[in-house]
Amino acid sequence: RMKFRDYVGHVRSWDGHTLEMTRDAAANGSRPEQRVSIDVETIVTIKPVPERPTSRP
Repeated sequence: RMKFRDYVGHVRSWDGHTLEMTRDAAANGSRPEQRVSIDVETIVTIKPVPERPTSRP
């Protein structure tokens, strides 16, 4: 059985071969924020999510 990993974070750079991103810390505190490099050949799908708009007072 194949194993997949999800990464949620912010892209730092993309050169067409490697995706460099800052992975968000786990909500429950079990994992701190970390920098990750992901090889393009291991990426199955990407779901871009825009930043939340800043709320106005």
